[in-house]
Amino acid sequence: MKRRLFLRILGIMALLVIESCSSPNRGTDNKEAPIFKPTPGKRYGIIDIESDDAFSKATINVRLTEEVSKTELNKIAFQIKADHSKYSKLWIFYFLPEMSTENGAWAISHFKPTLELEIIGTSKTAKEEMKNSQVSSEIQSTWIDNDAIAPNTKYLVKENGKLLMKSVYAKTKYANATEIVNELTKTTQNGLTRYNYQNNFGEFYLVEQNGNLSMYNSDGKFKELKKQ
Repeated sequence: MKRRLFLRILGIMALLVIESCSSPNRGTDNKEAPIFKPTPGKRYGIIDIESDDAFSKATINVRLTEEVSKTELNKIAFQIKADHSKYSKLWIFYFLPEMSTENGAWAISHFKPTLELEIIGTSKTAKEEMKNSQVSSEIQSTWIDNDAIAPNTKYLVKENGKLLMKSVYAKTKYANATEIVNELTKTTQNGLTRYNYQNNFGEFYLVEQNGNLSMYNSDGKFKELKKQ
């Protein structure tokens, strides 16, 4: 019951921040620059830009050098707007240093043309509290999921002879901190360790050769978490 309630909360969160997860007019070939070099003195750098000159609009992905306040983000938003004044409409998505651009933005500032600004992601304090959470049982491995909307730490543990995956979620503006526990069964797939658990989406975990934890469903791989 607790797990289903939490998943329902996540579903509501996704609906509230759907704009953060997909940029308008973004093509499937859009790729992040391999090297991020912010301009000296600035707290951000442009990852990539997709523009439509015919409609005077553009989508801009921005990498922040660190978490900023809403006041600071407002200043950055207007600076980016000034630097791209040829466009009457801008969709600007912000990502923290460790965040992938594939799983939603940490914050947005859209000029349509009036500014709509919101910090969606979890604060640094909440993330530190998540990382410092005490997990019972014998920890086998740990992975960090830097999801913009629902960041969490996953612990592979042994408890009372059972193999479990404990997912400790950080507090967000939409939900309190919580822990989800799934019992696992261990198998192999193409020489890699696979962990199955009961769910309705065909999801399972696969430990990559580099130790990272990949998440799969019936459609294939959808996320890879870095090993701690």
